[in-house]
Amino acid sequence: MKANADKEFAAKKAKREALLVEARQYRDWTDCTINNRPWAALHRIEDGIRYLHGVGGRPTQGPGPARCMRVSCSWDSAIYWCNDRNIADGAWVITQDCPVVNYGGYRETRGQRFHGNNWNVIVRGDTNSC
Repeated sequence: MKANADKEFAAKKAKREALLVEARQYRDWTDCTINNRPWAALHRIEDGIRYLHGVGGRPTQGPGPARCMRVSCSWDSAIYWCNDRNIADGAWVITQDCPVVNYGGYRETRGQRFHGNNWNVIVRGDTNSC
C-alpha cells in the first residue's frame, strides 16, 4: 500500500514540476535564491541601471541558451545579460523583487530574472576586474 502511495506522490510531484517548467517558459519570473552567487551593492546596481538606460542601440549576442556576458560593472557589483531584451528593466525588477541585506555598511542584493522568451538578467557581486 505504501509503495503505491509513494509512486503516486512521485508521479504527482514530477507532473507538478513539469507544469512549473512549462509555466516558466511563458511568463517572467525572478529567482532570488541564487546562493552560489556573491551579493552585489544595491547602489552600484542602481548606478548600472541608470548607465544602461543611457546606452543607445540594440544589444546583440551570439546564440544561447545560457550564454551570458557582463554589461555593467562597478565596485565589485555587476549586471549580466543572457540573450536578448531590455537589460536595465530586468535588473530593476531584481532590485524590487529580491531581498536586500545590510553588509559592511552597504545594502546588497542579488538575483536572476527569467523572461518567457528565452533570455534572462543576473545581478550579482563580481570581483573579477570589476
